[in-house]
Amino acid sequence: MMDRRGPPATQKIRRVCASCNNGWMSNLQRAAKPILVPLIEGNWHLLAEASCEILAAWVAMTTAVLEFADETTIAVTAEDRRYLRRETRLPPRWAVWVGRYEGQKHHHSFWHRALGLPTTSALPDNYNGQLTVIIVGKLLILAASVSDNALNSLLYMAGHNNLRLVEYCTPRYGGGIERMHDASQPAPPAFNEEMADQIIDSFSEMLFQLHYS
Repeated sequence: MMDRRGPPATQKIRRVCASCNNGWMSNLQRAAKPILVPLIEGNWHLLAEASCEILAAWVAMTTAVLEFADETTIAVTAEDRRYLRRETRLPPRWAVWVGRYEGQKHHHSFWHRALGLPTTSALPDNYNGQLTVIIVGKLLILAASVSDNALNSLLYMAGHNNLRLVEYCTPRYGGGIERMHDASQPAPPAFNEEMADQIIDSFSEMLFQLHYS
């Protein structure tokens, strides 16, 4: 598990090649900024589908980079990284939620847990699932890339914890990708420090149970 303080944008993690850093990643950063800034400042606004897709892709990119701060927690698969670079969209079996944060304790922080979730009766040799919480200003972001069963459980839990779904991406039967957004909902109630800690603890406990189930 990784728990670090400081704005995610200021974390010095030099594991990105120049062509990616100056190419698609820079383009995605610029596209996401006008969507992120109002939310960070506490100005909640309804997100159009295109804005959801950009924001979700930015969260996946940021998660994939930040986990290199502790290489023992790397869980975003190489396949997901390639998909993100090629499509600039949230990879399959990912979900991203956002919430409003009004506390001070986690004003600029991120928390990341990597797990090996069973895909058959046995646990995999490497991590294949992760849960990441990023708090910047008044914006709380939750990102998960896990198995289908775990995502269904996370979707249920998130819906009962004042989180708004930005994008949920899952492989669709018969080919293609199914995407679901929750952009038309009003601003959710704000999280205080205690509620933010509870969100982290409850989601972590659920994934821990899935890990050993």
